Amino acid sequence: LVGFDEEVRSALEYVFGSTLIVEGTEAANKICDATRTRTVTLDGDVYDPSGTISGGSKNNLGTTLSKLSELTESSIKLAE
Repeated sequence: LVGFDEEVRSALEYVFGSTLIVEGTEAANKICDATRTRTVTLDGDVYDPSGTISGGSKNNLGTTLSKLSELTESSIKLAE
């Protein structure tokens, strides 16, 4: 998925060495939780074991936060 010149191999291994690239948000969330490994979706959403999620591609802006908002609203409704 990532092409690079050999002269920057060490830098890329340092930055991306323990990051997994996955197809979607559900897989990213499950893998990140289960393995405590940083995961990135093909859309660019980053799931970090520390609990942070950062946005993905320009075309997908806000998708993750929107889904989290929907989840929160649903959880509140179920609790009522």
